[in-house]
Amino acid sequence: MQCPGPAVDVEVVLIRLHQRTLWYRFVRRPVTGAEPPDELALQLAPVTGSGVCHSTSWRFESGVVVLTYAVLPDPVPALPGSALHAPAVVCSGDPQRPGPVGMHAHHVAAHAVRHLAYLAGTDPTIIAIADADGPDGCWATVRSVGARTPAATHVAVHRLAGRRPAPC
Repeated sequence: MQCPGPAVDVEVVLIRLHQRTLWYRFVRRPVTGAEPPDELALQLAPVTGSGVCHSTSWRFESGVVVLTYAVLPDPVPALPGSALHAPAVVCSGDPQRPGPVGMHAHHVAAHAVRHLAYLAGTDPTIIAIADADGPDGCWATVRSVGARTPAATHVAVHRLAGRRPAPC
């Protein structure tokens, strides 16, 4: 007899460029049955043309394993989103406990951008797509923002960004 494991959700952070600033929004749905998470991510955010869908991270949140995918560009850029001002990746600060404390949606989006920026410099398929986007495109901004995105504990990244941390 196989014991059931924790629930699994697929979360997609959709990224777009608007007025020279990266914007993001999320869509999320539970995985049901034997549905592959990659397929669910593509159902939630259909990628066309030179779009990219890539898994970026996972976390355990309130009894649910959340698999995060990044999609660029957002296939429906007219939907409401949030500007990614002063992006920062939050980490635990403890090498034996990797789960960070005080993580918010903007940290997840920043991590996705930094991950995509890394791929735009190391993955031949992503490099080709990013290079074809041109110097003023979304990928150029992803590369630039990703290269400048710090990682630290929750309090430290907010201090770096010049703001007070939000209450957890």
